[in-house]
Amino acid sequence: MSRVFVDGLPATVRPQDLVALLAPFGAVERVDLRDNATAVRYAFVDMTPDRAAGEAERTLNRSRFQGRTISVLKVEGGSAGGSEPVGGPPDGDGTRRTTGSSCLPF
Repeated sequence: MSRVFVDGLPATVRPQDLVALLAPFGAVERVDLRDNATAVRYAFVDMTPDRAAGEAERTLNRSRFQGRTISVLKVEGGSAGGSEPVGGPPDGDGTRRTTGSSCLPF
């Protein structure tokens, strides 16, 4: 299993939207969708096969999705833990806050 970090998502994005975005690269096993204090959403997505995350990063990083430029990065270490930034991605002031989470297995 491989994991991607997707940042810069609009507040209206749903887990199903990420499944549709990433399905061309492999099977989406789990979507962990979160909000930060600036109402920008980010997600960790577990995918199979192992090569799926790298292919998604090469194709989708810095692409446009629902009117926003997103970052798609392969997380080293996969979904085995220890790969998530503490408290989520940094806000504009450099702090890390997580205000909400929605985690769905598929």
